[in-house]
Amino acid sequence: MAINKVNSGQTADIQSTRLNQTESQSKAQQSQQATTPQATAKLAQDAVSITPQAAGLDKMQRTMSSEAPFDKDKVESLKKAISNGQYKVDHNKLADKLLDFEDNLFGN
Repeated sequence: MAINKVNSGQTADIQSTRLNQTESQSKAQQSQQATTPQATAKLAQDAVSITPQAAGLDKMQRTMSSEAPFDKDKVESLKKAISNGQYKVDHNKLADKLLDFEDNLFGN
């Protein structure tokens, strides 16, 4: 004989009732907090600020999405130059471009 199943229906009812009471109390507290003057003032003071870095990333993303992803003709000419051994890297120009990119990204 399973003793633990004797009152299983009553236990479920009690647990359900307690859960409903807890949810009702929580909702009542939330609605009461939302209507207090402090809560109203707090809601009015909430604000979002965006860092300059995030604004720079957003600007770059918008610029990149409005432009074509890449110039196919330029890519083909670079591929040919690389495969023919004619492409030379200008280290100074590359370093300047990297610094410009970093300045645009982090807004120095």
